[in-house]
Amino acid sequence: MNAEAEQAKQQIDEHEEQFTRSIPSRLVVDGSNEKLLANAAEMLKAEGFELQEGVTVKAVANTDSAFHLVILERPQNCSD
Repeated sequence: MNAEAEQAKQQIDEHEEQFTRSIPSRLVVDGSNEKLLANAAEMLKAEGFELQEGVTVKAVANTDSAFHLVILERPQNCSD
């Protein structure tokens, strides 16, 4: 893995850790998942999650009849 790909992976890992610490506990405590689904970016910002300018966030929920598969973007300088 080249340095740029490693940096991108580290940034993703840091964001996942920050997200895991802040959001799920609120969802369990006050049932704010509807707020998260309706306006994910604002909810994340309210929890102190920093979003880069121009980044959009979409929250989705799996149900009995819908399953969401997320395909991560491959870093541009990453080889197979």
